[in-house]
Amino acid sequence: MKDIEDHDIAILDFSKTTSVDDSAALAIEQLMNTAMDGDSACIVMGLSGEVADVLRSLMVLREIPNEHFADNLDEAISLSKRILHESRATA
Repeated sequence: MKDIEDHDIAILDFSKTTSVDDSAALAIEQLMNTAMDGDSACIVMGLSGEVADVLRSLMVLREIPNEHFADNLDEAISLSKRILHESRATA
């Protein structure tokens, strides 16, 4: 997971994910925390249904800002560009 810290943005694509158990949810949370601890932004893409319910019920997504959710890849890319632009403008 160290590799994720070397990126400015991590897009977590759940668009084809049909189920997540508690162990997987905790691994996803650890991945997101590692990214954010390394100052990477996380974008959650394509999250819906049972997967969204499980991650929300376990509070895995509590640190992800509402504006960092995207429905599809085009939205995620657009959001990534905006986040990068904003972070460079404030640096």
